Amino acid sequence: MSSTARQRILDRLHAAPNLSALGLDPADTWQAPALTRDQCAALLQSRMEAVRTEVHRVPEAEWPAALAGILASRQTADPTPTSPGAPGKGGGPTSPGAPGKSGATSEPGASGVKPAAAASAGANVSAGIRSGLTTLAYGPKAWFAKSLEALLEQPDMPGPLPYDQAVETYRDALFSADVSVTSALGAIAETGALILWPDAVEPRLLSLVPPIHIVLLRAKDIHATFAQALTALGWAQNQPANALLISGPSKTADIELVLAFGVHGPKELVVLVLE
Repeated sequence: MSSTARQRILDRLHAAPNLSALGLDPADTWQAPALTRDQCAALLQSRMEAVRTEVHRVPEAEWPAALAGILASRQTADPTPTSPGAPGKGGGPTSPGAPGKSGATSEPGASGVKPAAAASAGANVSAGIRSGLTTLAYGPKAWFAKSLEALLEQPDMPGPLPYDQAVETYRDALFSADVSVTSALGAIAETGALILWPDAVEPRLLSLVPPIHIVLLRAKDIHATFAQALTALGWAQNQPANALLISGPSKTADIELVLAFGVHGPKELVVLVLE
């Protein structure tokens, strides 16, 4: 397109009258059903569990105990000692909190709160040489970091791997991490999706690289619909540089329509809804 033709098009656009948005009577438009906080949490859990996400609803004060149980359930115990240099990753037995089989109820309107629900899921791993989760990545300035660091000092917990370096320096360590923990800015009950706004405190790679991604979500931050989330978060006025909507673990069926998990991101997604 020549510069002259382009200018003529722009001139016509600039000369066009400003048209105000059409006024619509709310009665003529679809309105999302009003949901209580508990109904939003129950709907979110149902939607996410349908796509193999593990969801636990726990009292907010008890999330460290719940997280300890989830981490312990993914450790393996070998009663036969192995050499110190033996491989020590992956393959733990499936626990009651396996993906898509959360112990909390998902019926709409049910509270689903089970104090430290996940703490009993494999918390008493039999004695032996442990393998499985060795390092846990997180943002050291996140709101939960101090409590998480105290938890990781306990026996049989993965070693802390704080994201406190430039990505060029931290990258190799992150790609060897077994699990990451991040917070969520909010969630959308209608579509079963988490909302993450990555920033310098919790960079995007924390939610995309480790094979297990654990998310802390406050129940009060669950919105019934995407439209309500946009309004509540002031998305139009405070648009993030990057936003993630996460509904489940990474999956693809590109090869012969065979569904595979963990190909392009985390193989497991675990959500702790703090109530």
